[in-house]
Amino acid sequence: MSLNPSTLARKLPISYLLAFGILSIILAAIATYVVTTRQTLKAIEIPVIIVVAILVILIQAVVFMNLGSRRVYPVFFAYGAFLALVITVSPQLIVTAEPLPKVTKVTPAEELAMGKQIVTQTCESCHIVNGTGGTIGPNLNKVFAGQISPSILAPTSDPNNPTWLAQWITDPANVWPNAKMPNLGLTSQQVQGVVMYLDQDVK
Repeated sequence: MSLNPSTLARKLPISYLLAFGILSIILAAIATYVVTTRQTLKAIEIPVIIVVAILVILIQAVVFMNLGSRRVYPVFFAYGAFLALVITVSPQLIVTAEPLPKVTKVTPAEELAMGKQIVTQTCESCHIVNGTGGTIGPNLNKVFAGQISPSILAPTSDPNNPTWLAQWITDPANVWPNAKMPNLGLTSQQVQGVVMYLDQDVK
């Protein structure tokens, strides 16, 4: 059976095209709703969603036939399979947020002990602390004693200031791009502990 090109090229009512587009949007909205609320859907909601989707597919099939296409069964199969896939697979598509780790409060004594440990195990490899350590960097006992010249570490900076020192320990390159000191990857509590230990050490 040959097709008549004039039949295929006939002008279709705009209402049919609009109806087909609106129904497609409704199906997409149903699929989106199922994906985003799958874990919280009530048992009664799933049958209702399926019935509504089937009704929309039936109406769309009728509109599809009125547009001049007799291939209605593939439409049923395609939309039915798509809906079943969305309902079945959607739980795997939902990204669940990882619970935030609990922040444990650290007492000043614990913070001070933590700072001492970091200074002893890490900082002393390059700096002198209490008479021992490396000589690559400045003597850290002089930090809060106001004996470190700003030009030693970074121009226009005040290395004897606790706030500046915390910023320097956290990210040296951000304070001074030419800094040779590496980023130690310390947490804010660890940085505070180091600053507290160095501050107490000269008092």
